[in-house]
Amino acid sequence: MQADEFGEVMARAFHDDPVMAWLLPDGQGLALMFTALSRHIHALTDVAHRDGDMVGGAVWDPPGFEGDLEAAIPVFVEAMGDAVDRGATLDEVMAAHRPKEPHWYLAQIGVAPELGGKGVGGELMRQGL
Repeated sequence: MQADEFGEVMARAFHDDPVMAWLLPDGQGLALMFTALSRHIHALTDVAHRDGDMVGGAVWDPPGFEGDLEAAIPVFVEAMGDAVDRGATLDEVMAAHRPKEPHWYLAQIGVAPELGGKGVGGELMRQGL
């Protein structure tokens, strides 16, 4: 899996997402942020291809997995600048609502906008399940 290509696809998939707009209002840094998430924070990355091009992806964590935040922080600072504090707040809020029991966690799933509604997301879910 090419982490940079994954980051670009996910940035396109989440470009109009309200949470991402709050996190990075100008959209700059999204690709780098998603690349860092897949490289350092999450355990497994599934991708979907069409005609040789990556068109979607999903990142999963198995029960008990903890990513390498220390390795990711410099990349997050580069990608997010002053918004890195908002990213930390978002992570804390989301973590507070995760089940306490061991579970698999689907951190992100995204599809290139032009392929939305064409089964790519379902394919990614089936790969992970």
